[in-house]
Amino acid sequence: RQMQETRAMLRDKYGIDEILFIKRITYTSTHYYSEFIDSRWTPGGGIYVLSLKDGSVRSLTTGLEGGVFGRMDLSWDANKVVFDWKRTNEEGYRIYEVEIDGSGLRQILAAPENEAALVEKYRLEYHHGTDDMHPCYLPDGGIAFVSTRCQASTLCHGGDVFTTTVLYRMDADGGHLQQLSFGALSEFT
Repeated sequence: RQMQETRAMLRDKYGIDEILFIKRITYTSTHYYSEFIDSRWTPGGGIYVLSLKDGSVRSLTTGLEGGVFGRMDLSWDANKVVFDWKRTNEEGYRIYEVEIDGSGLRQILAAPENEAALVEKYRLEYHHGTDDMHPCYLPDGGIAFVSTRCQASTLCHGGDVFTTTVLYRMDADGGHLQQLSFGALSEFT
């Protein structure tokens, strides 16, 4: 009964019928910016929509089981969700998009062409290659995100651990990838 009253209050107060949320197991990383490198591998979760009308929950990411979900963003028109997801502990995060009804799930950006060579070169460390994370929609239709594609490291780690994330942007289809910042420290989140 209390949950039903809370849902009704939210509908009345904000004029919304649904809430988008992400579910995952708590990160266990050594630094706030290093989850993608040294957090314990705990797959599970997904992106869901809670109906404030009846309390039902539906998954938007059916088909992406067994991985770890990072961050998400709702499009300006509330029709799509962009998010990062890591399939296995041996791969990096990649950026995906799905329609708000759960259809049209697609990976937007693939790993760099030299990913296998990076993994081989740095395999004695943690290395799974690069990570593309924390996407958000831009008003012009593009997507901004942070990435380790710059292949740099923060001062806390060796040069072969890609802990530095810098800002990138791309078109909605993954084209015209452009590095926007060139800092030496992580621009995580």
